[in-house]
Amino acid sequence: MRSKHTIASGATSSYIFSRHSLLLLILLVSAALCHAQAISRAYPITTEKKLSARVKLGLVNLKIAAHHSPNIFEYRYTASDPNDLHYTYDISEDGTGDLDISNIRSKNAENKTISLRLRDWFNSDEEKRQDISSLTLTFTDQLPIDLSITLAAGEHELDLSSLKLSSLELKSGACQTAVHFKKPNAEPMEKLKIATGASRFILKGLGNANFKEINMHGGASEVTMDFSGEMKMNNAKAKISLGAGSLTVIVPQDDAVKLNYSENIFSSVDLPKDFKKKGDVYVSGNYGSGLRTLEFDISTGMGSVKVEWK
Repeated sequence: MRSKHTIASGATSSYIFSRHSLLLLILLVSAALCHAQAISRAYPITTEKKLSARVKLGLVNLKIAAHHSPNIFEYRYTASDPNDLHYTYDISEDGTGDLDISNIRSKNAENKTISLRLRDWFNSDEEKRQDISSLTLTFTDQLPIDLSITLAAGEHELDLSSLKLSSLELKSGACQTAVHFKKPNAEPMEKLKIATGASRFILKGLGNANFKEINMHGGASEVTMDFSGEMKMNNAKAKISLGAGSLTVIVPQDDAVKLNYSENIFSSVDLPKDFKKKGDVYVSGNYGSGLRTLEFDISTGMGSVKVEWK
């Protein structure tokens, strides 16, 4: 009886060991298949006189910056399948380099992004980081750039300092995005348009952007706009609309402010003490004194607006 028991016990142990080994093997294979890989690309400057770049991304953590190298653009992409990022590049007869970069190739890409966002509610922070691809993209600081960026989801750090931006159009969905202008833009920016969904959006150093007019539209957003910097325009305009959420506007005290804002029962405005109201228009105490003027046209459906001096 003892020997039979020993044989049965050994068989059971062997079975359990085999099952655990198989499970471990499956996990190792799955980890290997899902392991993030990285690819890098670069394209040399040839006959280009300017660059027109369009970036369209799904769920990706994006970083953008300038570089001072002989390449017109460079990128490093890290993902479980890095081959899902594609780019096309051509030089037109007028010397414009036309660049398209995207990891959205199918009609179901948007649905896929939404499903990944829903998974964030159930995954740990570490699992979230492993799920999300990352792209570091840099552009030359030697040529004027028309830049258009569309972002579905993710966390983004866009350092546009040192780039020669002639126009910027930025669209984002469910994102957390920070945009920096740490140095004056060498090009007059003819167009600066921003549209956000349910997002947290921070813009710093907008005075350095060298824009004539900025148009900002937000959904249920938390937006901070810091207009500090060496603004070259004597007068600049900002048209801002929010469906819901909060807007904080930070203005250097060396600038004068004119604010067009219509309050409603679902919104509120908080202004520095020196502002005076004339109808639906608010003006700062230094308005009309010859300083540079920032003129704001702000509307909100439901939310709050706060203006601060810096």
